[in-house]
Amino acid sequence: MGEKNTLNLTVLKTTCQEDDYHISLSCPKKRDLLGILEEPSCILKQELTFQEGILSTVPHSIFLHLFRDGSNPNVGLFVRVNPKSSEIVRVTAVRANFIGNDDTTDEASLYPSSHPVGHDMEDYEYFEYNYRWPDNTMMIYFTIRITRREYPELQQDDPYNTTLAPSQLEDGYLDTKSLFLSEDYSDVTIECSGETFPVHRLVLAGKSDYFAAMFRLPLKETAESRVEINDIEPPVLKEFLRFIYTGSVDQDILADVAASLYTAADKYNVEKLVSVCENQLLHQVSLDNAMTMYDLSQNRPHSKLAKRAKEVISWNKSSFAEDAESFKNFTCKYPELMFEIFKL
Repeated sequence: MGEKNTLNLTVLKTTCQEDDYHISLSCPKKRDLLGILEEPSCILKQELTFQEGILSTVPHSIFLHLFRDGSNPNVGLFVRVNPKSSEIVRVTAVRANFIGNDDTTDEASLYPSSHPVGHDMEDYEYFEYNYRWPDNTMMIYFTIRITRREYPELQQDDPYNTTLAPSQLEDGYLDTKSLFLSEDYSDVTIECSGETFPVHRLVLAGKSDYFAAMFRLPLKETAESRVEINDIEPPVLKEFLRFIYTGSVDQDILADVAASLYTAADKYNVEKLVSVCENQLLHQVSLDNAMTMYDLSQNRPHSKLAKRAKEVISWNKSSFAEDAESFKNFTCKYPELMFEIFKL
């Protein structure tokens, strides 16, 4: 990538009392940064280690992952810790403060996410920023919280010790179908547009990294055992939960809710449901909705849905837009795509 891809990274001291580790990243302006990351697949990584606090005695590795996502820069962190056999050491929170040249600050969490395509780092946890890059960012200040505790000793003489670990939520270990929308053993309530859905932390955390992170952090939702979800309609949320608990969706309404369900599955990181919805949407892509489908796919720009929508637009470049205004707006939103389609 050459010298122009070098960014000034400074690791600050850890706050051992709170088990917080800080990384400050000085970066150029957004336009210059996009120039550094010339291609969407261009990646800059630098390995970081710490010599203080918990991590001073625990083998670990942290990679900064800076990349281009369409017309926006984006950032993620690969984190791996290898504790001693008698310990549980894990990442319990990752946050980022984007500091602007006018001292404004945008704060956001980095959530567990699926690994970027093409990176053989399966033994790392991956945390990614899922929001729009603030335009005037000059520095990013990451905070990684690490916690450690001893494994509880097993009571060998207790024949009734049948507690399931989260990893035992695979098929064959725990039948969750009977718990769908059941108040039996429910320990959390989801509120959505006036409707309530009884759910179970262990089930949601076992199927979604997003919920796993939510329930292990000291958030209001965790303390109150109540989660508000307002970006999904209740019928869509019901099908989302149906898949979490049963591994299937109602085929009679899948065609009607596939787009909204795809968005929800992508946000809450339920990969199998993303695939189910994408397969349905691939059959629905048409000249009338190609722009909408391309919009829908942009959180996963290399997905089959994105490629299919792009094909339909390319094959019908003189007629894919309903009117001149729609064509103008789409061109402003995706100038690189339009240049590629209409280039000589």
